[in-house]
Amino acid sequence: MTQERLNFLLQQVQTGQATPAERTELDVWYAQFENRPSLTDQLDTQARQALEEKMLNQIQSRLDPAEPEEETTVVPLRRSWRRMAAGVVAVLALATLWLYVSRNAPGTPESMVPMLVQKTGYGQTRTFTLPDGSEVTLNGNSSLSYPQQWTGNREVQLTGEAYFKVVHTKDHRRFSVVTADNFRVNVLGTQFTVSRRKAKTRVVLNEGKVQCLINEKAQADSIILKPGQLVEFARIPENYTLKQVDASLYSAWKDHKLILRNTSLKELTEVLEDTYGYRVNVEKASLLDRRMSGSLPTNDVNVLLEGIAEACKVSIRQEEGRIYLTDQSR
Repeated sequence: MTQERLNFLLQQVQTGQATPAERTELDVWYAQFENRPSLTDQLDTQARQALEEKMLNQIQSRLDPAEPEEETTVVPLRRSWRRMAAGVVAVLALATLWLYVSRNAPGTPESMVPMLVQKTGYGQTRTFTLPDGSEVTLNGNSSLSYPQQWTGNREVQLTGEAYFKVVHTKDHRRFSVVTADNFRVNVLGTQFTVSRRKAKTRVVLNEGKVQCLINEKAQADSIILKPGQLVEFARIPENYTLKQVDASLYSAWKDHKLILRNTSLKELTEVLEDTYGYRVNVEKASLLDRRMSGSLPTNDVNVLLEGIAEACKVSIRQEEGRIYLTDQSR
């Protein structure tokens, strides 16, 4: 029996619309189901309390029927107890079926499942594995939250920057990355980078195929990226830019490298602020137009700063979390 069929039968019983044939079908399935390991053994406290409350309400509705009885009938104790026991068993079976369906059917709300949060500090990177086997690498000053166990489509919430290696599940469950600006990336199995920083939001595809839903609330502007494509926007998602790039440049940070190709000093100051937590002060705005190419290490911020200073011909002074940039030729 499919989960969709179970869900339908359960709803029929709960609303009192189940036919005798449907009740029999449900009874036959439960006769097989009750021999399986209890689903409540692995529940957390919140989920167990929710189930107990639902069961209590069901039992109370059976013991206290809405319509008052006009006559009092004396029933032998053994027969009364059997009826009550049968009613309780039926409610337990119904609750167990409800639990099974709700925790395993795709698209089920995951409010009962504990959330996990992975974080990195300034200048740190971290790699970890999600419940489905997908791998995520977080860049500095980033966080990713997700359910301890997915019961439907796989969804994570990202702040900062991360590189994803998403596995394709046998049941083809969608994987979604959601950011704070109503932006969503939908995939099945692929590798890509998502960055949500102060200045802009960006997605770069390395392998496979991804769908970018620019305005997730309005379900508008769906873009399908091909390998090597980048989509980014600043503040207003609808004003996005789509272009072909070298995708490896945008994920090199996970290997502790910053690869630059005619990169402006302005872009570098954004990295220093977003990833390393500095406040950057520039002597004059024209310095931000200076550009550099090359490769710099990202796991040693002092070496990184020395490389920027030499390539862009600027002097860099650090002071209490601030960086001051001045012209070397002055």
